[in-house]
Amino acid sequence: MKAGSHTGMAATSVLDPMLDLYMWTGDKKYFEFCKYIIRSYDFAGGPAIVQTLLKDKQVNKVGNAKAYEMLSNILGLVKMYRLTGDESLLSVSNNAFDDITSKRLYITGASSDHEHFVADNILKADTSAHMGEGCVTTTWLQFNMQMFSITGNLKFYNEIEKSVYNHLLGAENPQTGCVSYYTPLMGAKPYRCNITCCLSSIPRGISLIPLINYGRVNNIPTILMYEAANIKDSIDAGKEKLSIGLDIKSEFPGNGKATILVTLPKKAKATFQLRVPVWATRFTAIINGKTYTGQSNQIIKIERYWNNKDEISVSFNMPVSTIDGGKSYPGYFAIRRGPQILSVDRSINRNSNLFDDIVYPTAGKYKLLETNSKLPAGWAGGQCYTMQLLSNRDKPKELVLVPYADASQTGAEAFVWIKTNKSSTDR
Repeated sequence: MKAGSHTGMAATSVLDPMLDLYMWTGDKKYFEFCKYIIRSYDFAGGPAIVQTLLKDKQVNKVGNAKAYEMLSNILGLVKMYRLTGDESLLSVSNNAFDDITSKRLYITGASSDHEHFVADNILKADTSAHMGEGCVTTTWLQFNMQMFSITGNLKFYNEIEKSVYNHLLGAENPQTGCVSYYTPLMGAKPYRCNITCCLSSIPRGISLIPLINYGRVNNIPTILMYEAANIKDSIDAGKEKLSIGLDIKSEFPGNGKATILVTLPKKAKATFQLRVPVWATRFTAIINGKTYTGQSNQIIKIERYWNNKDEISVSFNMPVSTIDGGKSYPGYFAIRRGPQILSVDRSINRNSNLFDDIVYPTAGKYKLLETNSKLPAGWAGGQCYTMQLLSNRDKPKELVLVPYADASQTGAEAFVWIKTNKSSTDR
């Protein structure tokens, strides 16, 4: 506690790797040390992580509310629950999740303001807020991976997907690989290539994506995210174990289509599962002419006899919706397409009066059209859209939008929150 900053949370965050060390070696001295770390939370001047989250259920009341160090500790507590079954530690983790997602999470799947958890629903998103520290984004991703693997509850996976397609990928420049320590929603992303903790954390997070794409849910092979991949695994087919291959061809999230080629050494009865994204509509999977359908935010189970090289054709709609700016940005709105938040990049939108006289949109009053011809030469990424919005002027206002993950790659300002000429209470 004397040596560690942030009421000891920096020092005690060694709990997470120490538990990994115990799980890999089985040496009980590491486990005893981890139990000592958790007891130390309640030493004089300590962060009281467990007691505070059980009592107050708010992360901004823990220690000095430093987000990265606290999440690292909570990640360790999740792993301790896996080893001990101590339900109080699972309650701590669930309380932290509920508080962050309801009051302290940006729409791009990141948290922290000047590296801390702050007051309820205060989510300032410009460069001066020093929001969305990269280390917080990656640790939030790791936390949700652990919680999903323990519970199978899709609410944790939904947060994984949100973070991956928005703030995680948005923190690394797709042209240069440089990383922004803080990644704003409003203004130019301050990409740097000098060594920082976030310069290591963001690539660490990105390297986890293959582990997120596919896994076993209730020990059943499950496609969780529709990224292109070549997966090797095995299945139980009666009394024998067979090797399988899953070759996923996809342009997701550019569109909602994917094909999955299943390879087996011989015909066999087996079960596969497909996750239906929380935002998806009209989800279908077609296999040899038979159609399987699923509702949003569920996992559908397909049990059948499979032949070698059977193909699953998956399709779903990528709906477009608006998000209100809320307490932090009244009279503003943002645009979501499927899992992605879109952004207005000034290098593509040359109009100096970018947000003048835009009328707050209502459902059905706007359309999103694909127009990647507007992307400049050398732009990394192929997604680009135009949206026609009502204006108080004679002509509609046209905005060109790209995924937040791609925005600001040329150094230009980019804006997730779009200003209108009315407050949200005037609608």
